[in-house]
Amino acid sequence: MNIDGHWQGVYVQTNGPRAALPFELGRDEYAISVDFRIEGGGLTGAMTDVDRVFEMTVQQMFELGRNEMTPNMVRDYDEFLAAYPEAVIRIEYPERSDLNGRLVEDRLTFTKEYLGGLQQTFTLSPDGEPEPSQSEPMSTVHYSGVVSQDGSLIEGTWEIRNSGPLGKWKTPIYSGPFRLRRFPKLD
Repeated sequence: MNIDGHWQGVYVQTNGPRAALPFELGRDEYAISVDFRIEGGGLTGAMTDVDRVFEMTVQQMFELGRNEMTPNMVRDYDEFLAAYPEAVIRIEYPERSDLNGRLVEDRLTFTKEYLGGLQQTFTLSPDGEPEPSQSEPMSTVHYSGVVSQDGSLIEGTWEIRNSGPLGKWKTPIYSGPFRLRRFPKLD
């Protein structure tokens, strides 16, 4: 099966702090754009996350992940929020990522490696200056899916199998479904 070319689609995060963001943003899917290349049984390509920038109060972020934090983390966040109750965090994902994997018949598996780190910027008060941005390494995302018989649709799941991108806060496994449709590339 040939999946070379341009694809567009969405992914959904069904667990972890970002899972609640779609509700905040008024939607439940994040747009992605993908270019696949198949050579000698190997799959390579590039993915762009269309929805790359998220902003929320630190209080919102804390409430989203509170149940997954250790008691020491909860104490640290409580102290931070007592000192800076109106603090805002802006999170920006890298613009692009590389894909590597394989396609066997109608089944594909690939990893997504972000090019660059996650940028986090804190503003401690509504009229304050942003604190210097910090870059956090991004986790590898593992995808597995099935190509439709007519070759126009790929559906599957993704997951992050190691610690997440929120600095010292070690996250659980993130996961969810994804869906891609073949599209002509518009340059």
